[in-house]
Amino acid sequence: MRFSRSYLVLIVLLAVALPACATEAAKEEQGSETAGASDAGVAAYVGDEAITLKELDQMLETQLARIRQDEYDLRARGLQQLVLSKLLNEKADEQGITLQELTAQIDANAPKPSDEAVNETYNMMKDTDQTLKAKNEEQGKKLVRQQLEAQMLQQHRDEYIGNLMADSNVRVVIEPPRVAVNIPDGEPSIGPKDAPVTVVEFADYQCGYCKRALPTIKRLIDEYGDKIHFVFRDYALQFHPRAEPAAAAARCAGDQGKYWEYHDHLMSVNGPLDDADLKKRAEQLELDMAAFAGCYESDRHTEAIRTGFADGSALGVTGTPTFFINGRMLVGAQPFAALQSVIEEELQRKAVKTQ
Repeated sequence: MRFSRSYLVLIVLLAVALPACATEAAKEEQGSETAGASDAGVAAYVGDEAITLKELDQMLETQLARIRQDEYDLRARGLQQLVLSKLLNEKADEQGITLQELTAQIDANAPKPSDEAVNETYNMMKDTDQTLKAKNEEQGKKLVRQQLEAQMLQQHRDEYIGNLMADSNVRVVIEPPRVAVNIPDGEPSIGPKDAPVTVVEFADYQCGYCKRALPTIKRLIDEYGDKIHFVFRDYALQFHPRAEPAAAAARCAGDQGKYWEYHDHLMSVNGPLDDADLKKRAEQLELDMAAFAGCYESDRHTEAIRTGFADGSALGVTGTPTFFINGRMLVGAQPFAALQSVIEEELQRKAVKTQ
């Protein structure tokens, strides 16, 4: 099926006969309209000084960006429900059955967990899961089976819906909110700059959620390869006193061609991130320690790190990690599926534009 927008256009022609000579009241009204037209783009006046809408929007950029994103997310969820409803009803009509019968048919084909999977999951969780610890083995395994069945059912439904949408001619044309993300020359990146999708992450080396996001980012880079250009930008939060020194250390390692090795070490190996810890990490990566120490003890990379924070704040970043995928903001340690969904949308949009 193909989506197309239909618009009802109502044209109203209003003929007004004006006297040859306007009255004084009419002249005053006309003058008021002219003054109103000259106020375009102005929010208020303080005396004779204008406060423009542009100034107001710049001051409220963070709040407005989130409102625009919330509005888009709400519309996107509603659109997904409408699209899915149409597709499922069409599928039911094709098979000559009701929607309820189709739903029951889909669920009936969902796989069931094996006894081995139930036993393995139970044995792995029985000593740490508080609910399982309160039950005997038979009750515990029954609960595990129910949980696995629910997970497999949802996965089966998701796969069915995904295949149904992939086989259908669905073309989404509503545009998500975007911002222009500044990427200064020399910022750490992976992938070609002309890739169809650019992923920019603002993150902090003392942020636990940023560390949690590392495997997801690696998987994205592995699976999408040259289709994405990944950029890391420092957003050292002020209440994380060791975030900026860690960022400097990573950039110093980058001066020796080992930025990403040091970056990954910081994100995957816990430590105090004090001076001794940061130098120890450099030793483990076999860096030239004299060069590293000279760089780390200088302010060589301070401006670049603080520019990252300023740029992120101007875009509405208030916490880490925050991602921008072709200018579309996603906040938090998002699951792989969430980032993948946006990337796939962007790749589809690029493909449509080039056709």
